[in-house]
Amino acid sequence: MRKLIVAGVLLACLPVRAGGLDEAWSEFRHLDYSRALAIADSVLASPDSGPELLLDAWRLQGLCYSALGRTDEAIKAFRKLLSLRPDFRLSTDISPKLAAPFYQAVAHQRGKGRLALKLSPAPGEVERLEGVRFMAVIARDSMDLVRGVRLVFWTEASAERRLHMQPDRGGRVVAEIPAVDGNELRYYWELLNEHGGVLIRMGQRNPFSLRVRGKAVASRPVETELPVDTAVTAIEVEPPRVPPPVEPKAEPRDEDDSGPAWYGSWWFWTAVGVVVAGATVGAAVGLTGGGGGPGSVTYHVGVGLR
Repeated sequence: MRKLIVAGVLLACLPVRAGGLDEAWSEFRHLDYSRALAIADSVLASPDSGPELLLDAWRLQGLCYSALGRTDEAIKAFRKLLSLRPDFRLSTDISPKLAAPFYQAVAHQRGKGRLALKLSPAPGEVERLEGVRFMAVIARDSMDLVRGVRLVFWTEASAERRLHMQPDRGGRVVAEIPAVDGNELRYYWELLNEHGGVLIRMGQRNPFSLRVRGKAVASRPVETELPVDTAVTAIEVEPPRVPPPVEPKAEPRDEDDSGPAWYGSWWFWTAVGVVVAGATVGAAVGLTGGGGGPGSVTYHVGVGLR
């Protein structure tokens, strides 16, 4: 309980977080973990939540569960975060009690990789923008987060449209583009959770492109093209950005913190023990030896410190 109180006091000194979880982080800093958890749960259940918000909500959820002693639930929340960002780490300043479930989650997720979408490469040019099929496979969904796939597409002559697909048991989806006006199709992918929130976006910043052969287009140059091939290859997912963690700050340390202070070292206390033992023996012998007479023994204890 003392550690939780200290952690809460330290967190109360931190600035308010930016984004959709301001209120939740404020409640967390004021030790109202149940209220903070309720807000995080509502964010995770919203279809409007994107990758950054989901990651931040899982982090807050994990810390709240940890503070409340609900270790298994904390580990699960942190594992979901790590399935999208395997390289994410909490600050080393956080208290060991709050951090313990996170590092258990790290151990669980080790070697499982990051959630991704593997695309079957499409040709860069087609005869017409109608009936074009895209195939994709969900990969490394270790926490079974994906419940749907969405393809967002548009042309220079038509507005944005969306195709929603349900993956089969093998995680495969097939998207067939209806007839659209224009000479260039631009598109990106989204993986959705059970509530419709976006787990990852793929190609939103640099959309994929498909052109009508021999037709000029007025849109900007293609930034991402897929090779013509029949093999399924992995396309790296753009990692979502995560705001810096909200954790307590560590106490100031000496500039030279390579090891314990001299008075906490093993050699110091060993030397003290030898001196005390020598002094005790010398006192005992002096009592029985009659001072500096023939029966007395003089001891010299020397301790060399390196």
